[in-house]
Amino acid sequence: MELKDNCAICRLSMTRHLKDNCAICRLSMTRHDIKRLLPCKHLIHAKCFELSEAIIERVATCPICRTNVLDVEDIIKCFELSEAIIERVATCPICRTNVLDVEDIIRKVYRRYNNQDRERVVARKVYRRYNNQDRERVVASANRGEGWTALAKSLPVHYKTAYHWVNSGREKMLAEGGYKPKILSEEEINTLLSWLEENCSLTLKQIKTSITSIS
Repeated sequence: MELKDNCAICRLSMTRHLKDNCAICRLSMTRHDIKRLLPCKHLIHAKCFELSEAIIERVATCPICRTNVLDVEDIIKCFELSEAIIERVATCPICRTNVLDVEDIIRKVYRRYNNQDRERVVARKVYRRYNNQDRERVVASANRGEGWTALAKSLPVHYKTAYHWVNSGREKMLAEGGYKPKILSEEEINTLLSWLEENCSLTLKQIKTSITSIS
């Protein structure tokens, strides 16, 4: 059994709204400890609450919405005082909602409070590896002026992958590994090295001009 939202005094939610600003100092909540006022759930900095605790306790209202507020410790004390009755009837004394045991409530709130700020690991979307046959069919369909998007969807091939194939115009994938073709031949490389040995102050422009002249 879980607590429902219609039970205002039982709302022990400690969720942080990091985009909110403190009602006292109007600064961000991201780098400071915060305190939540119940039942309105508005946030203020813990230090700001300590500085204005006397005022908040005297007026007993939230500085944002002027709702009557209770501290989390006061709510827990209320549960502890009526623990025997709550355990016997298993309902909230205010709204008659089915409730959990006090320890279970506190444990659940503590677990939610500690787990919410942990880094969420988002699984990276990995597309399957495609073969040359899929690529040839998609590129050939595009070259014929046919609807390659429908063909890619039926294979199935992701749209971005198919678009990259069509944009490149190559029907076959590039071979993995191997050696890339060299612009200069072995003889030209040896000639270039001999020039550098004779004069190491040659600029790239001079080297390019010399290579072009002997080609």
